[in-house]
Amino acid sequence: MSIIIEKGCLFKRMYCHHCGTKLKHKSITFVGEVVPEKWEEYIKKMKKATRATYSLPIFIPSITDTRFAYECPKCGSITTPKTQLKIRHHQKVIKSKIIPQKQIDENPMLRKRTYSNDELFWACSDESDWPSSLYKPKNIK
Repeated sequence: MSIIIEKGCLFKRMYCHHCGTKLKHKSITFVGEVVPEKWEEYIKKMKKATRATYSLPIFIPSITDTRFAYECPKCGSITTPKTQLKIRHHQKVIKSKIIPQKQIDENPMLRKRTYSNDELFWACSDESDWPSSLYKPKNIK
């Protein structure tokens, strides 16, 4: 089992750019088969990062991977951590939690989004510094 938390997710307060409400963390868990090539790279990274003295398994047939995203409790907008960091920077530049509708219409990143759990997991994984080592389902882009 692996849990990936992006930098900035733990200690920074994030606010919805549609309604100004403080965002809540949403965890997304995906269980699937491991891509053997990616798993070997993941093991090498883990050994370098942790300097582990214990041995890590070479191949695990399936694992549970958990990612975190942001969800607005008021309006239901969902964003990935990397996107939310960009939105937070934009909020600081304009000095307002709520971004005007004109700017939202001009910038596709600022549009209100909803995802299914699987789509949200893969969106978080694609933007992450630690991409998932699982097989991606064919029905998800």
